[in-house]
Amino acid sequence: MDDMPAFFPVIFLIFGLGFTGLGVYLITDYIRLKKYCTEFGYGTVVGYEVSKRRNTRTKRMSTYYEPIISYSVNGVEYKRNSNMGRETPQYPEGEKLEIAYNPNDPQKFYLVKDKTDHKVIGIIVAFVGLGVTGAGIAMALSLFF
Repeated sequence: MDDMPAFFPVIFLIFGLGFTGLGVYLITDYIRLKKYCTEFGYGTVVGYEVSKRRNTRTKRMSTYYEPIISYSVNGVEYKRNSNMGRETPQYPEGEKLEIAYNPNDPQKFYLVKDKTDHKVIGIIVAFVGLGVTGAGIAMALSLFF
């Protein structure tokens, strides 16, 4: 590894720590959402926000559909995107879905029916980050020893 540029370990460390931080954020955000969204109600799918993203499995650009949910809390109407998009629309427009929302901040909600385990996704991202960070540390040590 004598011919390795000195900036390689730094790049690995930056990306590794970034992924680790993102994973920790996803885990804590999921836990916070489940902890504070204690009230239940129903919302209606009123449309989809469509976005283009790179599919991590196929490495190609894919279209993702995030359902837009309309719901009312204490007479106030909210229209918010669900936090998880899919490659195909998951629910027909007009379908009523059970939601859990934060009574102190009703804009924060999640679909009860959504069984995506966001905590597991966060854990995977964090472990990938730790692995990349470890590789960066190993590369940095190999420069000195």
